[in-house]
Amino acid sequence: MRAFQNCRNYLTDSNIQSLTLNAKLFKKNNDNMGLNRLKEVFKKYKVKNRIIAKYFGKSEETISKWVNNKRQPSVEELNSIARLLRIDVRLLLTETTWENETSETYDEVKERFKEDVDKTNT
Repeated sequence: MRAFQNCRNYLTDSNIQSLTLNAKLFKKNNDNMGLNRLKEVFKKYKVKNRIIAKYFGKSEETISKWVNNKRQPSVEELNSIARLLRIDVRLLLTETTWENETSETYDEVKERFKEDVDKTNT
C-alpha cells in the first residue's frame, strides 16, 4: 500500500505529461528500429512462417507479427528458433549501439527517483 501511495504522490500532472512525452519520443525513435531480425534471418535461411507456426503451435498471424516486429517472441521462443537454425541467438536480435542515444540513463532515472526511494527507506 505504501508503494502505491508513493507512486500516486509522484504522479502529478507535470510528471504524467513528462511520462507521456517520453513514451511518445521513445515510440518515435524506435518506430524504424525493430527489436528482432527475424525477417532477415528467415529470408537468409529460407524459413517459412507456416512451419514455425506449426512448430510453436501458434497462428501464422502471430509469427508474421514477430517477423514484422509488431509483437515479440519470448526469450525462450527466440532460443528455440536459434536452436532450430543452429545459430547464435544474438543473431536474432537487433544489434544495440547506444553512442548517439539521448534518452535517460539508469543513473539519471535513479537520481530523479532518489527522493521517493529515500522516503520509503525511512
